[in-house]
Amino acid sequence: MSSSARRALLTAARNAFIQNGIGATANLGAAAAAKTLSVSGNATLRSGTLTLDANAGGLSMNQGAGTTLTLAAGTSLGNVRLTTPSATIGLTNTANGVDAGGYLETNVVNLVSSGTATARLTVAGNLTIGNDGSGNAVQGNPDGTSGAAIISAGTIRVSVAASAGAADYNWIGTYGANDTLAATTLRIGEAGDKGGAENFGGTWTVTDTILGDQAVSNANYLTVADGGTITNDGEMIVGLRGSSNALSIDGIGSLFDMSDSSDDLVIGSLAGATGNTVSVNYGALVVDKEIIVGDAGSSNLLEIGNTDTGSVTAGGIEVGLDSDANGVFLDNGSTATLNGSVTVGENGSDNTFRIRGGSVVTLTQAGDDFTIGYESNADSDGNRLEVSGSGSKLVMHQADSELWIHGVKTGGGTGNMALVRDGGSLEVDMVMVASGGTLAGDASVVGRVNVATGGVIAPGDGTAGSIGTLSVTGDAVFSPLVGGPGLLEIDIDGLLCDMLSVSGALDLSGATLDLNFIGPPSGMAYLIADYGTLTGTFGSVVALPAGWYVDYTFGGMNKIAVVPEPSAIVLAGLGLAGVAAWRLRRKRPA
Repeated sequence: MSSSARRALLTAARNAFIQNGIGATANLGAAAAAKTLSVSGNATLRSGTLTLDANAGGLSMNQGAGTTLTLAAGTSLGNVRLTTPSATIGLTNTANGVDAGGYLETNVVNLVSSGTATARLTVAGNLTIGNDGSGNAVQGNPDGTSGAAIISAGTIRVSVAASAGAADYNWIGTYGANDTLAATTLRIGEAGDKGGAENFGGTWTVTDTILGDQAVSNANYLTVADGGTITNDGEMIVGLRGSSNALSIDGIGSLFDMSDSSDDLVIGSLAGATGNTVSVNYGALVVDKEIIVGDAGSSNLLEIGNTDTGSVTAGGIEVGLDSDANGVFLDNGSTATLNGSVTVGENGSDNTFRIRGGSVVTLTQAGDDFTIGYESNADSDGNRLEVSGSGSKLVMHQADSELWIHGVKTGGGTGNMALVRDGGSLEVDMVMVASGGTLAGDASVVGRVNVATGGVIAPGDGTAGSIGTLSVTGDAVFSPLVGGPGLLEIDIDGLLCDMLSVSGALDLSGATLDLNFIGPPSGMAYLIADYGTLTGTFGSVVALPAGWYVDYTFGGMNKIAVVPEPSAIVLAGLGLAGVAAWRLRRKRPA
């Protein structure tokens, strides 16, 4: 037999135990020969190095369900192949490929190290976990030991076939602070369900990551926690076609970093990709380009601080680019620092950007806008910006940076809205309320407000029957100078009414006042606005009761009231005590 045809074979009926001195190496056969290590039980490799080159028959484990391969400190593998008694697993023609996972079996690869030792798994090609089965895993230091587990591969594939993960999760994970993972591509849920990847405290470097590749790829996840870091230098998609896939960034110091990527982070990419989520809690998400929530998929979420304070830095956010019912939610004192523009519902409906719990969103660049709806697009309806709670705010103080509220009310649609309530604030130098748009609230706007024809200001918290005062620290202009005149909606309920309070200049030239009496008028005056200075008067008043009129200097002050004829009220006897300081509501449902 020639040397090139020689085959080295080590067979153990039950368990195989290989232990060499420090730095020792165990080689099976000549470099060009086919080698096989067959173990019917468990294989434990300690210290030293077991090297299997591309010609190797592989490390074969045939025990079936529950088989575990443990790679201890100093172990290096080139080609690992786990099989079951009834099926061949994986990519049979891929040299230097690792295929961990059996057909309806449970196979586990553990890399365990301690102290300064290293356990290493290196794969030139594909590392496949759960090709067509469930409960398969590759784990680095699953007990959180102090050594280093190092995993590197070309492409890591988790839950590959349509039936993969049907019964239980397939996953890859590292659990120690010194553990690392490097891959060109990480595909979690390539065509199967319940694929997972977990980085607890380690350092991962990946070029491209996709969760939920196919329409049948659901409930897959990627988690970075306990101060771990994932650097993703290429594309990142959570839900390419699949649904209910999730990226979680959880724990102080945890980071998902796309600062060097030229790609957007996309949540819900193609039509049918629904219910996908990125959540950031006590961690940070950094994206140089945009975050797109609902490119063509619907009901996808970016949650920042849904349980604990989170931080996001990005080159802008688009919510509902061409889809419906997507959301960005900030809570618990979280922050979003955006070096670019924001759009909510450019070509979609019922999308929401919500800031609450003392959270702050800041746009940092001159000329970048926050836009709700898109010009006169009839497909853009029911989109909302909501800012609520003490300390919650949207901050836009850069030159030529404006908050735009666009949209056409279509059929029974509600139009698009910015709602500020319960102590929240819009600290925006310019708010533009365009046709079909509504600015509502019972809190404050710090800046100038322009209301064009078809645009609405509706004090109140945006719910039916509510009454509130919307304060503008700056000017409010309804006139044709800004494309107006716009409309002021005032709800009146018994002794209460809405109110618009403007500290600066109020320009009503030709504007429409729309009164909504929820019950019959009380017979008393209703204070609907105050101002620093006033220009013009309402061009028309809708639903003004017979015998009532609008007084623009009520009581000789800078106040506007809707009052009955003088004979119906004795101001001298009542003074201002007879005036209901009315706070108004929007007619639209929340």
